[in-house]
Amino acid sequence: MGKKFATILLIFLMVLALAALPLVAGCAEEELKEPYKIGVLSMLTGAMARTEFGDAARLAAEEINAAGGINGHPLVIIEEDDGGSPETGVRAFTKLTDKDKVICVVGCLFSHVASALQPMAEEKKVSLITPNIAAYLDVTGGPYYFRVEATDGFGFKLLLEYVLTLIPPEELKAGIIHDKGTMGVSQRDAFLKVMEEEGLEPVGIESFEFGVETYIPYLTHLREADANVLMLASKTTPPHLGIERDRAVMGWEPVRVGGLGYGDVAGYNASGGTWDFASYWSSFDPEKPEVIELAEKFMGMGQDYPSSSVMNFYQLTTLAAEVMKKSGPDREKFRDTLETFRWDAPFFGPPDYVLQFSPEDHSPLPYEGHVIVQWQPGGALKTVYRVE
Repeated sequence: MGKKFATILLIFLMVLALAALPLVAGCAEEELKEPYKIGVLSMLTGAMARTEFGDAARLAAEEINAAGGINGHPLVIIEEDDGGSPETGVRAFTKLTDKDKVICVVGCLFSHVASALQPMAEEKKVSLITPNIAAYLDVTGGPYYFRVEATDGFGFKLLLEYVLTLIPPEELKAGIIHDKGTMGVSQRDAFLKVMEEEGLEPVGIESFEFGVETYIPYLTHLREADANVLMLASKTTPPHLGIERDRAVMGWEPVRVGGLGYGDVAGYNASGGTWDFASYWSSFDPEKPEVIELAEKFMGMGQDYPSSSVMNFYQLTTLAAEVMKKSGPDREKFRDTLETFRWDAPFFGPPDYVLQFSPEDHSPLPYEGHVIVQWQPGGALKTVYRVE
């Protein structure tokens, strides 16, 4: 009887073990699901070096993974530094695509870096989704190059449109001041082009080298030309701070547009929060509830109020993950899906804004919803003009 019972028990246990095999295999399969990798080109060194860019992408990935990943696949962020340099950017992009085997790359803030990566993206058949605003007027898009922000030309057109709500065209006397770097020169050209389209000419143009100690000589020339609008074509913090400092010393109060963009807390804090920030265009409306909530997330991590660039790293990571839910890990399928993808972008534009890409050059459509923003005393951002 004992032997018979032992045999029956053994058979019963074997049946249980066999029945459990699919469950065990399923768990193992779930645990072994291949991660989906996104490459992030941030700027850990160079003119706009900040750790927040990568932090934003990782925050998005953490939230995506906490919600179950991408169809069960964990999302992995691999960050590389482009240094604001084409050479460094090429090396970083090559590592991400060839060694790390990422599905796509997001980031790359500077247009002259993106222009170097555009042909590489096509060569390696890896999509680059970038927030850069294409300071080079001839840089738009490509088969594997997707841009989520409008060009400088479009942005400066909005700035001029805003200025013309303050000063009639017949009274407008614009002075342009720009750095002699690639970005400053290309932004100067963008200003000139949009002014020419409106039949306007600047009363003066001044250029400066990086590292100058005073901007008073340049500003004096523009004030003597009777400029009532100062257009700053430079996106680095020191010139903007120096120009604001010297302008205040001179007691000159022209309308000021251009320069640093949305949420440059580093610049604002460096000024002691005392000067009025020049107005700039942005696809993020600081009064939109989703943008406020996202900003609070970053500040809850101990960061300053995030710039639009930081928000874009979060947003682009989220966008790439949404596309991967449909395309899977195949790079070609990802590109094809992204090209026709329509995304209810929660942070861009007005409520119910849908982000999609132009089939001609992969620029964002539509442009409606961009705003002109300005820092206010005390550190608050204010929307001063909306594109209807």
